[in-house]
Amino acid sequence: MKNHWLTALNIIGLLVFTNLLTAFQTSLWMQVLGGFPPPFFWLVVLTFVILHRHVGEGVFTVYLFTLTLCAYTSLPFEQLLVNNMTCLVLILLVKNRIYWSSPNYFMLMVGAATGLHFSLTALLSQFFDHNPLRSPELFSWALSFLMTILSSIPIYRLLRWWDRLTDRDELTESTGGLVMR
Repeated sequence: MKNHWLTALNIIGLLVFTNLLTAFQTSLWMQVLGGFPPPFFWLVVLTFVILHRHVGEGVFTVYLFTLTLCAYTSLPFEQLLVNNMTCLVLILLVKNRIYWSSPNYFMLMVGAATGLHFSLTALLSQFFDHNPLRSPELFSWALSFLMTILSSIPIYRLLRWWDRLTDRDELTESTGGLVMR
């Protein structure tokens, strides 16, 4: 029988960890490194949750993350929610076709999620913002993209450690397609 307290502790720990990383990204990073573009740490944790949780728990956690991330961004809640849920759907579609459990695959999915986030931010800004994005800072986005991919491996190791600590089994099944181990 599954211990539901450990599952709740796991989700709360992920939420706290995401908030700490996002607070570091939005405030301390700017204090220390000035205008150098920060990586999107929260997107790394979001990708981990999408890849390593069942769909229902993934949707719940993505919605919970979106609620808490609204405090750190100027994006409208609706835009961030549509952005994150679209990320969830597209990552699950890729995961259903091909999946292997390795840090390289995780880095690939983080890169895809980051690129998708930037694209959706530019697109959805036209519909949800009162002042839509007219000229995106492509160089800043490219640096953030690279920094997010580079930061994904240490965060992946920490999240795997947290899963072992809270007795979370690795998702043993992919829902279809090519599965590699």
